[in-house]
Amino acid sequence: MIKILTLCIFTSFFHASTKHHYQVEFMGIDVANVSMAYRDTVFANHLATIVEFSASTEAISNFFYPVDNYYEIIHSTNTHQILSFKKITTQPGLNSELFTNIKDNVPYYHDSEISISQDTITIFTLLYLMAHDLLGVEEFTIEREGLNYQAKLLKSQNETNLQKYMLSLNLNSSLDKISILEHTDIFTWAVFKKNVTRTIWINTSEKRIEKCIFDLGLINLTAKYLFTDE
Repeated sequence: MIKILTLCIFTSFFHASTKHHYQVEFMGIDVANVSMAYRDTVFANHLATIVEFSASTEAISNFFYPVDNYYEIIHSTNTHQILSFKKITTQPGLNSELFTNIKDNVPYYHDSEISISQDTITIFTLLYLMAHDLLGVEEFTIEREGLNYQAKLLKSQNETNLQKYMLSLNLNSSLDKISILEHTDIFTWAVFKKNVTRTIWINTSEKRIEKCIFDLGLINLTAKYLFTDE
């Protein structure tokens, strides 16, 4: 009986999850569906959180430029250190899979000597930490496929239950860091592109990303919250 009860507790712990759904607009036209899910787990003897993102095009945009991308990040619940990263990209001209293997408690990109530093986070981890008010600093380093970016998060006006932030990203041109991929996926490209204005709204009462706008000048991408599966 004790073994059965223990199994039930662990099964509940591993599978309890929350999944938020978003509509992505390009120049005011619905082009894609994005989801963000997270759940608790244990990874490499660490209490950890799995954060999953998926992005797929819809309607007419799926005919012209079909995209079906998946991202999975596992980070330590206590320190937020990245323990594992995985990305599967399916889009015109690019079908690839990128993932890490852990060695000496450090994740290395598969078949490479390039690791994800202990003091960095990913853009996906950042969104999770922001939603749950766990970041605690304004300046930090974001890792993207072998490259490091100096990031700064500034608070703007606070509306009812909504906190607005401006995110700046500047590539650290250190010579010992190179990109793992020659070409990245279209959404990562849009987020990290130079001279982009990145605005993020957090629903502080519901602990979720409410809206993001990535303004590239003449064009912009907007993600708006739709609903949640729990």
